Amino acid sequence: MSSNLNQFREWISMAVSDLKSAITLYRNGLKASVVFHAQQFAEKICKALLVIFGEIPVKSHFPSRQLEKIIDDYLLDGKIGSSEKDYLDTIVTLSATLEDEKAKPRYGVFHANKLIKPDDLYSNVEITLFLNDAIVIAKKFIEFLKIKGLHDEMVDLVGILEDLIDEFDKIKREESKS
Repeated sequence: MSSNLNQFREWISMAVSDLKSAITLYRNGLKASVVFHAQQFAEKICKALLVIFGEIPVKSHFPSRQLEKIIDDYLLDGKIGSSEKDYLDTIVTLSATLEDEKAKPRYGVFHANKLIKPDDLYSNVEITLFLNDAIVIAKKFIEFLKIKGLHDEMVDLVGILEDLIDEFDKIKREESKS
């Protein structure tokens, strides 16, 4: 378990860095980069969860699919309860939404006679929705850690996640005033 816990911590640490980047980029209006880093955050949270369940994350940009496959089995085996399953289901669903953007935030979309650049693909409303999905994933992940008794072992990283959640909430309040 200690090896799993160390890997779990590393995945969370990388995820936190991506969420921090997404929020910084959001403040600076770099739309596609926000989506990319929100997507990376979601992928790394899913991989952290796979590791803590003793699974080996496959090399994929769709780890929510791997996580989704084990959730029902873990519920049946008593490894998770129904409230944990609810948190995980939300994480999986929102992560899949971000993962479904695939390479668009990096490379844009090619049409017969035109390349639509990544920043031209997303409106301000869309990037706010994508970043909000990442924030909800963070909140559900923190709640999951509390239920599993892992919150205290990850208190430093949880604290950073909570600060990032607060920062994004503050940004949204500022935007609603203007």
